[in-house]
Amino acid sequence: MAAPAGAATAGTDAPTPPILRLLVCGSVDDGKSTLIGRLLLDTEQVAVDHVAALARDSRVHGTNGDDLDPALLTDGLSAEREQGITIDVAWRQFQAPGRRILIADTPGHVQHTRNMATGASGCRAAVVLLDASRGVLEQTRRHTTVVALMGIRRVVFAVNKLDLVGCDADAFAGLATECRELAAAVGLPADGVDVIPVIARDGDNVVRPSERLGWWDGPTLLGLLEGLDVGADARAARPLRFPVQLVVRPDATFRGYAGTVMAGTLRVGDTVRALPSGVRSRIERIVTFDGDLDVAAPGTPVTVVLADELDLARGDLLVPEDEPAATAPLRSHAVEATLVWLDHEPYASGRRLLLRSHTGTSGVRVARVAHAVDMATLAERPAAGIGLNDVVRVELAVEREHVLDPYAREPATGAFVLVDRTTRATVAAGLTVGVPSPFDRAVEGDMTAQPSLVAADERRGRLGHAPVTVAITGMSGTGKSTLARTLERRLFDLGATVVRLDGEELRLGLSRGLGFGPEERAEHLRRAAETARLLNAHGQLVILAAQAPAREVRARMAAVIGPDRYLEVHLHAPDDVRRERDPSGAHAAVARGDAPELPGITSGYEAPEDPAAVFDTSVTELDASVEALVALLRDRGVLGGAA
Repeated sequence: MAAPAGAATAGTDAPTPPILRLLVCGSVDDGKSTLIGRLLLDTEQVAVDHVAALARDSRVHGTNGDDLDPALLTDGLSAEREQGITIDVAWRQFQAPGRRILIADTPGHVQHTRNMATGASGCRAAVVLLDASRGVLEQTRRHTTVVALMGIRRVVFAVNKLDLVGCDADAFAGLATECRELAAAVGLPADGVDVIPVIARDGDNVVRPSERLGWWDGPTLLGLLEGLDVGADARAARPLRFPVQLVVRPDATFRGYAGTVMAGTLRVGDTVRALPSGVRSRIERIVTFDGDLDVAAPGTPVTVVLADELDLARGDLLVPEDEPAATAPLRSHAVEATLVWLDHEPYASGRRLLLRSHTGTSGVRVARVAHAVDMATLAERPAAGIGLNDVVRVELAVEREHVLDPYAREPATGAFVLVDRTTRATVAAGLTVGVPSPFDRAVEGDMTAQPSLVAADERRGRLGHAPVTVAITGMSGTGKSTLARTLERRLFDLGATVVRLDGEELRLGLSRGLGFGPEERAEHLRRAAETARLLNAHGQLVILAAQAPAREVRARMAAVIGPDRYLEVHLHAPDDVRRERDPSGAHAAVARGDAPELPGITSGYEAPEDPAAVFDTSVTELDASVEALVALLRDRGVLGGAA
């Protein structure tokens, strides 16, 4: 079996650098093919007979007079030679002294951005060329944006044709500043960006140092590429991601799940969890063509045998058993993503599309286009639609619950493509941003709320109190419902028009069918907040009792209801008290191992930072808590005098 990339080989002390998959891109005529041809020529990767053929072709198609035209080594299509541009993605490889480099020579013309994006999808580093006499162009910005969107984090800006500006060091310095500003604007890390001067046609600073660029004391382009660290080992440090690509069942005695380790490490004996089902099992064997492994590193194709016969299928995902919520994959029917539209036909509402990723295939539609990216300025702008080469932020509605990671966190399970169901053509490349908050969803169409003819002061004058929402939050077993019911009775006795909204009761109707995952819980609370807002708008005093475990979601609830109408009350109690009370049986279900997601037990709970009131219900009497809240409402001017 071959040694894994990066492993030390016999007779050497230093590890062999991994193969570098390198994207070369830039605008038309910036010199991409010339640069790659020069790399091949000056590292003596071209056979003698090919050099002779290049000399003949250079006299017919070349642009350097009687000299060799390196671009002709890579522009293989007749249309490319006739027009002097790259049309298709051309893959070239050569052996540098320090490592093997596989290069994707991609088109520069805006019409072929889709080809450039295709080439970028398989690369770990990029060289972005620009012509020193033309500077940073719109297409330079577009290509740099696509590079960043495709998750490439190691970028070299090669400022070419410096002879056209007199090989001036100040001109290079100014362009280098522009390049770094562009990189920062699209989110590339500063420590992953280099800027280097070259004259590709003549080979200056490509493979050998240049006398004309004597002021440059940095490396040559080849020297920089040989030592480029693309973080080959970073995937091993991330949590396990193993998408099942095939269920292997040659006979009744063997059941395996074939795929490639995308991130993390598989080890025999480890317990893993399968998504979306959530079932757990232990890794019993890791099978390869060359024999069983004890450990499988990222990039290794294997067949996993589990201790239990699970009903897994293509697209299911194996992850660590107890991965923290902060890094665990997300599951949702709604996906917020960035799209690069690759189809000549613009997107039309209702177009039948498929989303394809490592974690499965599903029908999908574009539910909302949030904005497009203006390639001239990189600013967000309104998007009237989605057309060829557009880069847009969208919300997708996925028919089959999609398992995903934000692309920035885990590219393997964060990338996808959109495919036309009829033609089977790939129409877009997509990168997941995350799960959209239900609070951010825009209303489709031209709907406008009609203002009431009854003023808020009129309502207060008739009802005798101001409208607020008292949001009682806390973990299961802290007494939220009990406090809410007792407070409702007390306020009614004081003459208030009061409505109580209980989280569990809402799940029997308004939120029926919603689960207990983070995004579904957020939708449940959005509905509760919108209901409270409407009741407040009609003068009602609302008591809302709900766990609401996420601080950010509670802040969104406050924004919906209105900060001046939202009073947050936090209840807490010791663990043993909450377990003993167990009003809904959730704690007992956790003990049995069949509970739904329970904040504070199976997932996190974020206590409020600055609530209007806090009660430890294990020591504070119920009536005392109620009277304290009545006093608070009077202090806030919600209620009138004492009753």
